[in-house]
Amino acid sequence: MTESLIRLVNIKMCDQESPLEYVKRFKEYPDVMVSHLGKDLLDYNTTQTQAHKDGTINTAAKKKLKEGAWDQWMAYLMMKGSDYPRYGSLLRGFGAQFSLGNDQFYPKDQITATDIMSNHKLDPKYFEHREARKCWPIRPLHSVPVPH
Repeated sequence: MTESLIRLVNIKMCDQESPLEYVKRFKEYPDVMVSHLGKDLLDYNTTQTQAHKDGTINTAAKKKLKEGAWDQWMAYLMMKGSDYPRYGSLLRGFGAQFSLGNDQFYPKDQITATDIMSNHKLDPKYFEHREARKCWPIRPLHSVPVPH
């Protein structure tokens, strides 16, 4: 149970993985976690909103609020786990907007997050990182020192 939650929160995009491959792999993790913990993991947080406390929203709106919270959390985790050298400027931009009180640009669901990642022009740092990795010396396995 705990492992499935840890895997979901800590999933990372691989260096050579395309955004669509990453999204496909990412979507497996919430399914496993939901099978262990259920989808009402965020219910407490959504019931703490002012509109929910005031009772000013109907049952359909409450359900939409809960589903929206789940979808937004999954989009956040997917973006957080993306390859930072490729999407760092995008993530920093989202963080800056949020800190200024303007979080309208942060993706509200995985589809939007996937579109954003697919359409984002890769950061120059990604290409620097990729070139630097090509220059790394490759040592045979037997030459790696073993810690004592």
